[in-house]
Amino acid sequence: GTGLGLSISSEYVARMGSRMEVVSEEGVGSEFSFVITLAIPQEGAAHGESSSGEIHQESTELRVLLVEDNLVNQRVAERRLVSMGHTVELAGDGREAQELWAPGKFDIVLMDLHMPNVDGYQAAAAIRERESGLDVDRTPIVALSAGGLESEAAWGGPSIFDDALLKPLDLKRLSEVLARAGQLKQARGEATRRSA
Repeated sequence: GTGLGLSISSEYVARMGSRMEVVSEEGVGSEFSFVITLAIPQEGAAHGESSSGEIHQESTELRVLLVEDNLVNQRVAERRLVSMGHTVELAGDGREAQELWAPGKFDIVLMDLHMPNVDGYQAAAAIRERESGLDVDRTPIVALSAGGLESEAAWGGPSIFDDALLKPLDLKRLSEVLARAGQLKQARGEATRRSA
């Protein structure tokens, strides 16, 4: 009801080279539409670049814990992550995130900073404390916020968070963050196989 979903959709459409159009009639409703042209990848094209020149990163399937209290943001981010080939579990606040998190269960946590009850700072700190007591691999936790992430101090810095993303999520930055988590997952898998 706040119009946030339309704003996010409009930004995605603009990034694909089109624009949102509206037909509205009072008392009847509104219809939003757009037209986009998508390139069909050429068979045998090199990995990482489409025929349109747009960069695509190879990605490892990740198990993502998405912590977000806003349902519209939650749905948009979940759809984006699933379309990128990842599996997603949702938490509506920091308390639920702490209940869902377990060592080795998730490859990355996307944590909204500002939530009711238990916020992202508190939830991430609690996860870090549990990790230190269990001697397990560190789970990458990425801070999400609609603003105020200009400095590491604003999002807790590397002692708690591994990175930070502004909302609405920039697809290129999100892909970069997920690619790093995928590389870390692969490296840990190879280390485990070598030690076995």
